[in-house]
Amino acid sequence: MLSMCVMSTPNGVRDRAMVTVLFDTGVRAGELVSMGIPDWERRCVWVDGKTGPRLIPLGIQAIESLDRYVRRWAIKNGPIWRGKKGPLTGQGAATREAAVRAR
Repeated sequence: MLSMCVMSTPNGVRDRAMVTVLFDTGVRAGELVSMGIPDWERRCVWVDGKTGPRLIPLGIQAIESLDRYVRRWAIKNGPIWRGKKGPLTGQGAATREAAVRAR
């Protein structure tokens, strides 16, 4: 799935970061879209899902993919996952994941 993300496009950078975070952390789509900017030093991020808010540790690949994505999209705050119409919803994240799988 990662090889299907076209890294020369902003959406490809975002999609690779999303897939990497999903694989690395096991968060659900609803938790994924609740993510804010990670704590880069502690390598973790808060998510909010069915069981309430929780702190999720991030691996090296997830941190690197997120860093590349945040810099490429110039994200400073707020919801981290964005599309051309604004923040992604749980349905938007699931749609992106399905699109990457279909490639």
